[in-house]
Amino acid sequence: KFHPVKGGSGPDAAALGREAEQGKPKRIRCHVEPNYQQDPVELIVQGRGIEQPEGAVRTLEFSAGVREKTTQEIMFPPDGKNTSSQPWKLNPVMKTEVPSGVDYWFCPGEITVPPGGQVSLEIAYRPLTMTLQDEDRAHLDEDAPEGGSAAPPTARKPPKRPRELRPERHSGKIFVATPDGNAYVWNLVGKSSAPSK
Repeated sequence: KFHPVKGGSGPDAAALGREAEQGKPKRIRCHVEPNYQQDPVELIVQGRGIEQPEGAVRTLEFSAGVREKTTQEIMFPPDGKNTSSQPWKLNPVMKTEVPSGVDYWFCPGEITVPPGGQVSLEIAYRPLTMTLQDEDRAHLDEDAPEGGSAAPPTARKPPKRPRELRPERHSGKIFVATPDGNAYVWNLVGKSSAPSK
């Protein structure tokens, strides 16, 4: 087990962040449990972020009734094969961005890509709320004042409680990094209608 001796805040953490931004290696002292059997181990960490190459980000579009599941399968890696002689055990990272705080997209937590091969990755969309529908747009147009002129006070309708607008679409991302240094991103776009049943 690895347990850092110091927390990740304060001037040391700020210096570590600055060094990481510059791509400088950082030495980290690791205490391995039980600590009476082994001296601390020094770990040298270095890394940097790079821009995604052109064409590396793809888009998948989904359409489903609310609380209904639809799936799509993609081949992974999408533009090649596992070029190593070892299988890749990969952990896709899936995130629903709109609406935040919920999970509308799902995929396996781990996939294994055989040496020299590809694997099928199933992505599921199961929305729990609807996206903005054409009827919603029509109601919004009815509520808007016409021609900018105000009606006399006696002819005004009582104010309606404002509706919370649904998003035009649900969105998310899936990110998969491979041991050969590549990373793949799919933007996920979903439209959700009333349930069919």
